[in-house]
Amino acid sequence: MYPLNNCPGGVMVATLVLEASAERRGSSSLPWGTIMNTLEEKYIKIKNMAARRIEICKTCEYFYLHTCRKCGCLLAAKTRIKSSACPLEKWMPE
Repeated sequence: MYPLNNCPGGVMVATLVLEASAERRGSSSLPWGTIMNTLEEKYIKIKNMAARRIEICKTCEYFYLHTCRKCGCLLAAKTRIKSSACPLEKWMPE
């Protein structure tokens, strides 16, 4: 497996797959379609969270070309991580 340390999006996908696998192992009667629906729901929630955060970032003076000039993060990745926060506290971890 490739290291995902520097790829927050990859970590998110890997985490979702591991969670789904754990749910499947916990219940042998859980159909794969249910697991895929769960993954899709989690993905949609993360996508919506990222969209809300990006809209907040776009109004900030430190927003530049989808990068935060305050912390230096690429916002496409940072806004998708539930535990991340804006350095100016405009949005917090969920």
